[in-house]
Amino acid sequence: MIAIGEASRQSGIGIETIRYYEREGIVPKPERAANNRRLYSVHDVGRLRLLKKCRDLGFPLADAKTLIDLSEGGQRRLPVS
Repeated sequence: MIAIGEASRQSGIGIETIRYYEREGIVPKPERAANNRRLYSVHDVGRLRLLKKCRDLGFPLADAKTLIDLSEGGQRRLPVS
């Protein structure tokens, strides 16, 4: 488990942006240490990396969240065109 600063470095997402994504429910809130600091797993960092790639490609946050949910086995139905 790593702290938010290291998660930020490994994912390429700023600390305040990570906190924003957590507040908005884009990514789940991480575990907390006894001193109440956020702790991120390898899986959490991978999720942040995927979110960064989606944003870099121009996906809106809502669409990026849907892609992350689908990548984690979510069963959301996509519209048929």
